[in-house]
Amino acid sequence: MTEMIYTLTLLTFSYVMRLITVGAQQNPPAPLQYDLVEELPAETIVGDLQEDLGLDSQYDQDDLDSMRFSISDTTRDENFKYFSVDTIGGLLKTTERIDREVICERLTQCFVNFNVLISPAKYFRVVKVNVQILDKNDEKPTFTTKVHYISTLETTLPGTAFPLPVAIDLDTGPNTIQSYKLYGEKSNFQLKLTDDKDGFIEDIQLLLLHTLDREEQDSYTMTVVASDGGLPAQSGTMTVIVSVLGKCKKNGPKQCLLNKMNGNGYLLC
Repeated sequence: MTEMIYTLTLLTFSYVMRLITVGAQQNPPAPLQYDLVEELPAETIVGDLQEDLGLDSQYDQDDLDSMRFSISDTTRDENFKYFSVDTIGGLLKTTERIDREVICERLTQCFVNFNVLISPAKYFRVVKVNVQILDKNDEKPTFTTKVHYISTLETTLPGTAFPLPVAIDLDTGPNTIQSYKLYGEKSNFQLKLTDDKDGFIEDIQLLLLHTLDREEQDSYTMTVVASDGGLPAQSGTMTVIVSVLGKCKKNGPKQCLLNKMNGNGYLLC
């Protein structure tokens, strides 16, 4: 008789759990959404699950004290390790400092998704949690070279564009590079920018505006400044030096040497 009662109890519990699970699948509650700025210290409070789920208005204090919260270890997003939840009370916290550039690299949006389980069976619930990691402007634009050399003939036609190295900024969104500006001896030059499909600058070129005259000026020194959109904005600089090469006289003396600078292969006279 005791064994039969025990078996019936197990079957009833299994049936109730199945109803709860099926009901949760058919009418899943909206995920809890949180925003968290990167680089905050461990133990930073992200949210109060009891309060944000409205449990404090649905249950009395004895029920709330009986509830247990845990993060499901079957969560597919391995970055759930950056979060913990208080077993009693349901405070969601960070376990360590989060570097957005590490977990999301160059992604425009960065989310960590995981499930929180509420037990025991009387209160059983699976809560989906989405935490958006917001970018902090902690990186500055950096060029791979401090000085970039260009050699060109004085016969080069206006409209010619010379490729320039782009700056690198590990931040994303508005905190990544938003502008390039040209300073210095730029009367004959301007920057030509090309955006990618998301509207961010992916290519820069130095555009020749006017015919060059080596006798008037044989070199130009300019500065390219890359700035991000952070508040305050950060920037990086690169010096660009353009050398103007003369023309070689036909059948003239052997005074033309191959200029190997930047692999351009122009004749230097």
